[in-house]
Amino acid sequence: MLQSLVIGKKQFESNLIQAPLAGISCAPFRELVWQFGGVAYCCTEMLSALHIASGTDRSPRYQARSSREKNLCWQLSSNKPDVLARASEYAIKNHADILDLNCGCPQPKIRKKGCGSQLLSDEKKLSQLVKAMKQDNKTPVTVKMRIDAGRGEFCEMTVAKILEEAGADAIIVHGRHWTHDYDVACQLDAIAKIVSSVAIPVIGNGDITNAKQLSEFFSKTRCAGFMIARASVGQPWLFQQISSEIAEKSFQLPASFEIGQLFLRHIRGLIEFDGERNAIFQSRKFGKYYARTIENKNEFLMRLYEIDSLSALEKIVHYYFNAN
Repeated sequence: MLQSLVIGKKQFESNLIQAPLAGISCAPFRELVWQFGGVAYCCTEMLSALHIASGTDRSPRYQARSSREKNLCWQLSSNKPDVLARASEYAIKNHADILDLNCGCPQPKIRKKGCGSQLLSDEKKLSQLVKAMKQDNKTPVTVKMRIDAGRGEFCEMTVAKILEEAGADAIIVHGRHWTHDYDVACQLDAIAKIVSSVAIPVIGNGDITNAKQLSEFFSKTRCAGFMIARASVGQPWLFQQISSEIAEKSFQLPASFEIGQLFLRHIRGLIEFDGERNAIFQSRKFGKYYARTIENKNEFLMRLYEIDSLSALEKIVHYYFNAN
């Protein structure tokens, strides 16, 4: 279940992966995950291959890599092989350890461009895109996809075979259709069928928040690895916690004070890229995750909307996260 993971010619000690998360998985977030460990690699936010290839947007926010980070996957989005080829070359030159093609994004603005989950309906284009990303024999290429869930838009097993034949080194499957919200359960049976249809590793994604759910996921799919997304936000220790619990080892959850300090480190890191004003604004989004277990959580979240500086954030974090 939890073991080493081989993707292409790269071997990872763990088979747990931090998913790409729009607006979240930049370097300050990933650095906290690596502090606790237990993860094979982390992913960037979804990156526009066109912006990277043309040089119009290479902002540190999206491409910076912390010195604490080990393995980093660049997730690219495009429907043009030539653009993906140039972006992949740039990513490899900038030390990307893995490349991933986004074929799962459900956002209408992405689908209208023929990217994200829209690509799953174009088998010929998918093959061309994967081949374009295979820049060398060292950097693995993965594809993150979704299931069809009986909608008749595509056949997930056929798509998986096409990706394998085009040279993909692994497939990551989110067990929901692109129209599904998170209130729809991940369809493990569909993922299991994909696992049995290809020889390359299949990494499962969806509804994994603890060791028990991961065990059930594995027993029903036999996936080679597991990708965790939203559950690790505000809980960067989750990968190590799951690994310890699966191995029946003790794991000490961080104290409330320590969680508050992790929250502040996250926001201070964002300040370096986005400036204090924007980072404090983002703290309102992240606060609810870090404050999961504190007393007076709702009061704390209300106070978050009243502050406009790092010093003010430090004061309320010190007050509320020390009160437990």
